[in-house]
Amino acid sequence: MKKDDSMVLDSIFFSVPALKILSGVYLELHHGTITALIGRNGSGKSTLLKIASGQIKANSGITMIEGKRIHSKSLRERFRRIGYLP
Repeated sequence: MKKDDSMVLDSIFFSVPALKILSGVYLELHHGTITALIGRNGSGKSTLLKIASGQIKANSGITMIEGKRIHSKSLRERFRRIGYLP
């Protein structure tokens, strides 16, 4: 597998007024693998998945798939490569 086949979320920060939801999260996912994201209620799992799928944009950090920034791709191209079922 090439390095470009992975999805990388690096130094992800996300907050809303008066609430810090994600702080410096790093996640690397590889094509063809199954990954579980486990944590307590309210720990930011759904928010991180929404950022990974491009539904919301992180306050800061890098989100890349196949070596390119997620938010630089069109919605059609982004969802051709990412499936997200809440």
